Amino acid sequence: LEMACFLSEGDTSAYSFHTSSYIINAPIETTWKAYKTVSPTHKTGKKDFVSFGMLYSKSENIIYYPTDDYNGMNDMQTVFWNLRMMGGLVKISVAQTINNINDIQKSFRICYLQKGVSQGTQFIKLEVTADGKTKVTHDTYFKSHSKTRDKRLYPKFHEKAIDEFHEMVKEYAERKV
Repeated sequence: LEMACFLSEGDTSAYSFHTSSYIINAPIETTWKAYKTVSPTHKTGKKDFVSFGMLYSKSENIIYYPTDDYNGMNDMQTVFWNLRMMGGLVKISVAQTINNINDIQKSFRICYLQKGVSQGTQFIKLEVTADGKTKVTHDTYFKSHSKTRDKRLYPKFHEKAIDEFHEMVKEYAERKV
């Protein structure tokens, strides 16, 4: 599974950019542990837009299914997600590879797959706020073969998906405090 990463070097004009930030009411170590250990099958109790399909761990050469125990985030895990759009009338699958997990900087990168509709990279970084909470910044560089898709469709669905993901981690981390 080849990745198509944007590495933050060179010409960025071909990519669209999206950024979001989240505040989690938990210390950074607790929040970082939550990002690394929360199962992709964990539910928030709401009707999910994104659901877990399966995960391939290249380092372990193992496929994880929704019913398997999750051993935590590792470099070169490819996660397959199912997206429910238009109230579930449209369902699409996407896959992304997690890499560059940095325990010191509390950051990781998610790359799109080479043969996917979109190419790009998501950068997730945690930092401590002045009042001891955790601020999570999620920056995304993306492109496809359609400027209309990149400007009108992708941002809306991307934001919904990442909001759901970060809400799941937030709920998990705040329960651990």
